[in-house]
Amino acid sequence: MLSIAKPQIPNDLNTVTKPENELKTEVSIVEATLENTDASNKIITNLGVKESRLIKINFANSKLHKLDFLDIELSNSQFTASNCSEASWQRVKLSNIQGSGLLLHESTLKDIVFENCKLDFANFRYAKLKNVKFIDCNLIEADFYMAQLNNVSFSNCEIEKVEFSGVKASKIDLRTSTLSQLKGIDGLHGAKIDSIQLVSLAPQLAHNVGLIIEDS
Repeated sequence: MLSIAKPQIPNDLNTVTKPENELKTEVSIVEATLENTDASNKIITNLGVKESRLIKINFANSKLHKLDFLDIELSNSQFTASNCSEASWQRVKLSNIQGSGLLLHESTLKDIVFENCKLDFANFRYAKLKNVKFIDCNLIEADFYMAQLNNVSFSNCEIEKVEFSGVKASKIDLRTSTLSQLKGIDGLHGAKIDSIQLVSLAPQLAHNVGLIIEDS
């Protein structure tokens, strides 16, 4: 079973009364609770948040370049079409996140749990993922082109038309997820699937190796 280091968050956190005033460029937020704020359509660079909880934060359509998360619990928040390129996230749990079109390309993600998240069309191109779990997530048409996936599991996820071309994969577990029309399936060399998934992928695998299927 994949082991994920949990966020290390103190019991006593400072409640930020006006979190919108704290979410700025070149700011570090430590041991805080941020809740119910609209940070959509903003440009914020080099924001660092550590040992904190973020609840009902709206980052939709914001540019959050080099967003640094360390020991974070993030829930019921909006990341739709957010640009989080070159992010650095470690020991982060994200639950009930709306992240359609979320951009995490060239990011480093370690010890991360995405649970019940909408990540269709999310972009993980050239990202480095280590010890990452996707649980009950919608990943339809997500893009992992040239990403590094090390110890990554997908549990009960919708994985349809997902791009895996050029992926460097190690210890990938796709069992229990719905797999359909995968792109660059060769990038998943060594990944675990179950027998039911194998049946659904058989035509695509046969095509990749040049088999001609013809009934006599």
